[in-house]
Amino acid sequence: MSGEESCLQAICDLKSRHDFLLFVDEAHSFGLHPERTLCTKLGVTDQVDFVMTTLSKSTASIGGVVATSHAFKTFLQVEANAYLFQAAIPPADVAAIIAAMDVIEETPQLLESLWSKVSYMRGKLCDLGLDVGHGTSPIIPVFIRDSDTLLRMGQDMFDQGIFTTSVAYPVVKHSEVRFRFILNESHSYDQIDRTVDVLEKLGRRYGVIAYEDAPHGADVEMR
Repeated sequence: MSGEESCLQAICDLKSRHDFLLFVDEAHSFGLHPERTLCTKLGVTDQVDFVMTTLSKSTASIGGVVATSHAFKTFLQVEANAYLFQAAIPPADVAAIIAAMDVIEETPQLLESLWSKVSYMRGKLCDLGLDVGHGTSPIIPVFIRDSDTLLRMGQDMFDQGIFTTSVAYPVVKHSEVRFRFILNESHSYDQIDRTVDVLEKLGRRYGVIAYEDAPHGADVEMR
């Protein structure tokens, strides 16, 4: 929910000392690294029993994949209701998945561009004193900590042409309510700047950002 990477290596170290099965959900990390998955990036794929990803995010289609050993594959085919009662993915969606994978493989500059924009937006939000958690991924939370303020700010952002997800109670605790921005490579720096600008103005209006946190010489417009 907060875009933070799991401490996967530590979990694998724990697995080496205790006998348990490890299932890793790569829904939000598949396709975001040159190595394609977080497990591969960290070199722990052979220690993971199940690697799952959706095909509705990086590949912009439908369906999902579970990568596992032959023995577990047979087990899932027999025991997993989601597999037993599923329908086949339509050919057009399969073609879209293959095409998306080709783009990921053949244009690494898209990943470089995405990560540059992620670093840029996170940096600008941190400069304002906003709490963006401890993650580094394209999922960027902005913690508001108050449900009423979150909903009011969310509506004001929407009215100014900025759409983001307001993650409120009971999805998270009242003290952890937040906005959840998700960057993709097609977002422009101008769009990022405008989003941060709107957040700054609303953050000051609602007391989320203190005036002393403003960058030196910042021109803050209150409306």
